[in-house]
Amino acid sequence: MKKTSWILVIAMMLCLYPSLRASAADQIQWEPNFDTAVTKAKATNKLIMADFYTDWCVWCKKLDSDVYTNPSVIQNTEKVVPVKVNAEKEGVSLAKKYNVTAYPTILFLTSDGTVIGRILGYEPADQFSSKIDTFVSLQKELPILQQKVKENPKDNASLLALAKIYSAQEDTANMDATLTQMDKNGLGKDASAFYDMEGKLGMIYVNQNDPQKAAPIFSKMIKSGKTDPQKLLGHIGLGITYIQTKQIGKAKSEISKVSNNPKAPANLKTMAQQIMAYLQKQK
Repeated sequence: MKKTSWILVIAMMLCLYPSLRASAADQIQWEPNFDTAVTKAKATNKLIMADFYTDWCVWCKKLDSDVYTNPSVIQNTEKVVPVKVNAEKEGVSLAKKYNVTAYPTILFLTSDGTVIGRILGYEPADQFSSKIDTFVSLQKELPILQQKVKENPKDNASLLALAKIYSAQEDTANMDATLTQMDKNGLGKDASAFYDMEGKLGMIYVNQNDPQKAAPIFSKMIKSGKTDPQKLLGHIGLGITYIQTKQIGKAKSEISKVSNNPKAPANLKTMAQQIMAYLQKQK
């Protein structure tokens, strides 16, 4: 499977919601180019919402027709500075700078270029609107949490909140360091939340096509996860890393531990069955 396929696999777990149409008079106020968006973001202290698209991208067009016409999304984009960036024309260097390789990708950036969050692929209007709120909040929370952790590295509550922000940003280096510090402190009542974040870190590495970093995380989840779903997600994640390293036999073994498990949650079981169907076609 290509990299973007795993984004779709993970997206299976999200619930779809029918979007609402905006009236013809309502529309997002897009900036004419990225430079003007940066200037406006500096003046207003708002995040830049940069939509990286291509002319051939079907899901980019669906985002335009179904999501960017939604009243809630239109209203929420007033909290940010929206700009469209054609990744194969004027935005080639920007796409390379931010490692944008799948479309659509929507980055939420500070005026100095720091990535606060990103949306990979198409998302329904309610989820898209909610994420705008989330990233706007994160812009304010990030420096506060970083200061708390600097003053008290054993503050697991702040570390966990930081890990969630780094997860939204797909900042694997800081997310890994934050979770490592939590583990070093001792997990206690935060163990289940910790392994949820470990699973997200592993999936980010999967989407970045880095199975060598993902595999140890999933193995740890299988061994030490605090809930059955966490352990089952570990098997799925490890199976995907085996697919990426072309170890089909090992991949089938891991995925079957979920697809054949009668007690597996429905969403994980469905995911495992679809991956197994793919594996059955491989030699």
